[in-house]
Amino acid sequence: MPSPTFDLLTLARWVQMPERLTSIESWHRHMPFAFALLQMSKPSVLVELGTHRGDSYCTFCQGVTHQQLPTRCYAVDTWQGDSQAGFYDDAIYQDLSQWHDPRFSRFSSLLRMTFDEALEHFADGSVDLLHIDGLHTYDAVKHDFESWLPKMSPRGVILFHDTNVRWGDFGVWQLWAELAGEYPSFEFPFGFGLGVLAVGSEVPQAVLDFLAYANSNTEKTVDFFYRLGDAAQALKVSAELQKVISQREAVGSQLQELRDHLQAVEQAHAEEVTGLHTVLESRHASQQLVNDLHQQLADQKLANQELQRARQTLHAEASSLSEQALYWKGLSHDVTASRWWRLRSRLLRLFGRQDPYRKARLETEGDFPTPR
Repeated sequence: MPSPTFDLLTLARWVQMPERLTSIESWHRHMPFAFALLQMSKPSVLVELGTHRGDSYCTFCQGVTHQQLPTRCYAVDTWQGDSQAGFYDDAIYQDLSQWHDPRFSRFSSLLRMTFDEALEHFADGSVDLLHIDGLHTYDAVKHDFESWLPKMSPRGVILFHDTNVRWGDFGVWQLWAELAGEYPSFEFPFGFGLGVLAVGSEVPQAVLDFLAYANSNTEKTVDFFYRLGDAAQALKVSAELQKVISQREAVGSQLQELRDHLQAVEQAHAEEVTGLHTVLESRHASQQLVNDLHQQLADQKLANQELQRARQTLHAEASSLSEQALYWKGLSHDVTASRWWRLRSRLLRLFGRQDPYRKARLETEGDFPTPR
């Protein structure tokens, strides 16, 4: 029977808005109950088997900080993935570590090892609150439960996630069906299912009162925490929306920067084009001048060729005249040296004294025979 003084609303005061909300949403609706369970159980040692991105684990750590509980927290995971969650690289662990360490490393540790390897680090009867969320096959989750059960303290409470997943090789629901009748328990069906199992002989009374109330008021209890979980989900959606808005604003700023840059580039391009036109015009003018000079050189070459031909012609004519002059000079010498010429000269002297007219006629008409 539930305690007549138990009231769900008293748990709501311990609920916070979760700080770490990643893309793994399967545990988000259970975060309000995690805060409430911490207050009801006040564990000294909390262990989570299977942490992945750390949404559930960091919620527990956040609750420990807010409620100022003296709880030591341990997350056990290889951070390599499995056949169900998928395999991943070291980035998942690094992201969680960078978020977790500055906030919670004072009382919390990330143990990078298998669940079985971690057993030796915990004394029997030392763990007050255990969350099992590893490989979800029936054999795997049963092995985890049985191997860690001796580690549970008399105050021990165990949480099983994915109790309501019934596809593929998921088998938590089968183990839960076996255990729920053996121990005080309650199951939240939403968020893939979360089972609460009180395995200790001295479980805190607040936890037992809750379990009794929840089993007597199942619909009310489920609806209460589902609605509180909605707030966490809404916060996630709001955060994603704000992220999108911020990204859009950032993209808008980048687009404006790109527009300004493009405008500057276009202006610089226009100036370069103008400069190129000026250079081309200058080159065109220079080319025209070069063409004119080439034409003048060609004309000068033709003129030189004409002048050369004229000089050659004149030279030939001069040579011909020189030859004629030499010929006539030689001929004149021969004539003057001949006896006929001497005879003619005597006759001219003779007739010149007697008849000037006849002398003139002899000189002009040449009465004497032409030398041959």
